[in-house]
Amino acid sequence: MKRIALFILLLGILIGLTIEVIAPAVIAKGVEMALKRTLDGNYSVSLNAHPKLKMLTGRFENIYVKVNDVNVAGVKIDEVLMRVDDIKLNLKGFIMKRILDFEGEKDIKGEIVIGEKDLQDALNLEGNGFKDISIHITPEESVILASSRVFNDVFNLIIAGEFSKLSDKKIGFSIKEIMIENEPLPDKLQKKLLSGTVFYLDLTDIPGIKIQKVQAEDEKILIYFESI
Repeated sequence: MKRIALFILLLGILIGLTIEVIAPAVIAKGVEMALKRTLDGNYSVSLNAHPKLKMLTGRFENIYVKVNDVNVAGVKIDEVLMRVDDIKLNLKGFIMKRILDFEGEKDIKGEIVIGEKDLQDALNLEGNGFKDISIHITPEESVILASSRVFNDVFNLIIAGEFSKLSDKKIGFSIKEIMIENEPLPDKLQKKLLSGTVFYLDLTDIPGIKIQKVQAEDEKILIYFESI
């Protein structure tokens, strides 16, 4: 009788350990592997469900995803933070094929962090006719410094503007003012160029999201997004 009781106790401990520790770790690793198929990077996934037993049915209060070293449209992204709330995962497709199939509406919110150095590197590789590009980002204004050769002369440019949302999938640098050799361009030419952008980033490679807003901070931009 004592052996049966001990066996039941050990079995209960094993089941509890599986639910509390092993299952979340296994599911989180599976989510990382599935996400890497969509967008390559270094992933960290955290799952929350109360009680933990709900995980075995595919239900979660929220899933937190952190991704580093992602490359989108030639731009290195420092960090992607994402939170998915009140979600049900199709466990059959997940276990059999490592497919992330979330049932019902998806409440996804997150942010993408891009440093000014990574934006600068992308612009220098773009082949846009400018050289020695550097970017300085602040909450008030962002400035692009560059040089351009016209025939045998090299001109230094200062392009002031801001990073803003262009569409649900694109952000761009909207020009406010252009100066050459510290002198402003003539008014007519300035007005013509002010309607353009010198850089844009397309986030189409990240499926299922749309851009909410773009916010500049010191030395970086934050792109806030939500589910489509």
